[in-house]
Amino acid sequence: MNKTILFLKNLIFKGQVPFFKIIKIILSLVPILALTTFIDPQLNRDFANYGWTFLIITMISRPIATIFPRLGILRKFVLLRRQLGIIAGTFILAHGVPYLLAGQPSIAALIDPQFWDFKMFLTWGILGIIASLIPLITSNNFTMRYLGKWWKPIQRLSYLFFIFGGIHIFLVRGNLQIIIEIAIWGLVWILAHFKVIIWKEKKTS
Repeated sequence: MNKTILFLKNLIFKGQVPFFKIIKIILSLVPILALTTFIDPQLNRDFANYGWTFLIITMISRPIATIFPRLGILRKFVLLRRQLGIIAGTFILAHGVPYLLAGQPSIAALIDPQFWDFKMFLTWGILGIIASLIPLITSNNFTMRYLGKWWKPIQRLSYLFFIFGGIHIFLVRGNLQIIIEIAIWGLVWILAHFKVIIWKEKKTS
């Protein structure tokens, strides 16, 4: 029993996650699953739901780790943000594959000003995909070194991806759950931005 309690304490407060490197490798392979949408296009809605869940986790992990520094496991989640973000991006792109294969929307539609009706869920979905592409493509060590100081500003396009995606889902589903999720993320982000600490680390003498 004492060993179990010690394990949980080290896991939660010190962030000592067993097999962490293996977990990172497994998460790096998960985006390959997005290819199954080419085999079964009906999986696209499942990929949308899973992608949004991974995106929320990716977006909220760093700010929530900032306001709860006592919980080391949250800092460990931050180290997985790249893998989680790539999963989110590829899954959400997989959601759009069946429409692209069906030629919807066409290039002609995209350059037509009438297409960009911001009351339509499709418009926000396309904007979300556009905003996701550059952060997704640059989520690797090579582009990080190549872009240097510009890498982080480019990755911040993920915020637009998150907001556009949230509006898209709200217009599709018509419920308040998505608004609540975005509002919770916004609150946590504001607290972290102003360095509000809710649960501090214990001081060691």
